[in-house]
Amino acid sequence: MYIITQGAPLGYSEDKIYRVKSPAEEASYTAAGYQRHEREYKITCGHKEYIVICPEYRNDEKGSEPVVIIPDFLMPKRRYPVEVYLYAIDIYSSDNEKGQRKAAEETRKRFDLETFAHTTLGRALKALSDSMKKGAAEPDSTQTGHEEV
Repeated sequence: MYIITQGAPLGYSEDKIYRVKSPAEEASYTAAGYQRHEREYKITCGHKEYIVICPEYRNDEKGSEPVVIIPDFLMPKRRYPVEVYLYAIDIYSSDNEKGQRKAAEETRKRFDLETFAHTTLGRALKALSDSMKKGAAEPDSTQTGHEEV
C-alpha cells in the first residue's frame, strides 16, 4: 500500500538524494509496532538523476501488507515525475493535429529531458485509460444506486 505525502521540489534536495520525511506517519507506525525499512527509487528531472528514499513500514503479522510513504511527484517504478507524464498527455490530447512524437518532443524541451519517447507517452496514455476503466468498474460506496423493480 502506498501513502502519498506532499513533497518538496527535487531541486531542494542535497546531493541528488531526496528523503521523504513524514514525522506524523513515522510516529504512528512506530507506535503500532511496525518496523521501518527504506525503498529507493531513481527519477530523472532536468538532466539530473535523483534517488528518492521512501520509508517503508512492515508489520510481522502474517498477510500484513507493507506501507510505503511516497512524495506526490513520484509514481513507483516510473523514471520521470508524475507532472511530466501528465503534461505530455495534456498537450497530446488537447490538440487533434498533434501526434505523439510531437507531444513527446515538446515534453522533452519543456522539462529539459534528454529522452522522453512517443512510446513513453503511449504507455502513459494506456496506463491512464486502464486506470480510468478500473475506477469506472468499481462501484463508488458514496453514491446511491437505483434498483429496477
